[in-house]
Amino acid sequence: MTYQDFVKKHNGKYVDVDNYPKDWPYQCFDLAQLYAREVINVPDYVFANCKVVKNLIYDPVERAQMDEYFDEVSTIGMQQGDVCIWGNGDAGHIAIFDHYNPQDNNCYYFSQNPNPCQIMVINLPDHHAFRRKQEKKEELAEPVARDEY
Repeated sequence: MTYQDFVKKHNGKYVDVDNYPKDWPYQCFDLAQLYAREVINVPDYVFANCKVVKNLIYDPVERAQMDEYFDEVSTIGMQQGDVCIWGNGDAGHIAIFDHYNPQDNNCYYFSQNPNPCQIMVINLPDHHAFRRKQEKKEELAEPVARDEY
C-alpha cells in the first residue's frame, strides 16, 4: 500500500489500534502505528506500548528501536510519508508528513486527534522528522566472462 492509498483509506475516519485509553481511544499514535503496519512494514515492537510519543525520541530504549528502522532527517528536507514526532508537552505528537505549501508557508501532515484522520497544519515546537531507511539492495554479482567460440 502506498502513502496515498493509506490516506484515501483512512481519511475522515477514526482509527484505534491499541484500545487505549478507554475514554478516548483515537490517539495520534494509533494512526502512526497503523501506517507502520500497512505502509512501511516496520515491526510492531518499534511502536508497541508507546503511550508517551515523545519517548520515541528521548527514551534510550525506544529511541534505539526507532534508530534501527529510521534515519532522522532535516525538517527542511522532509518527503511525503516521513514520520514526524514532536517532543513538546506531556506526551508529544506523531503524524505523517504530507506536503509543504509555500503560499501559506505551512507544513501539512496526515494526523488524528482530536479530529478524525485528516491532512492538517500542525504548528508545534520540538519537531523531529524520520525517514524510513532504504531497503538494502542485494549486491549484483560480477558478470562472468564467457569464451567466444
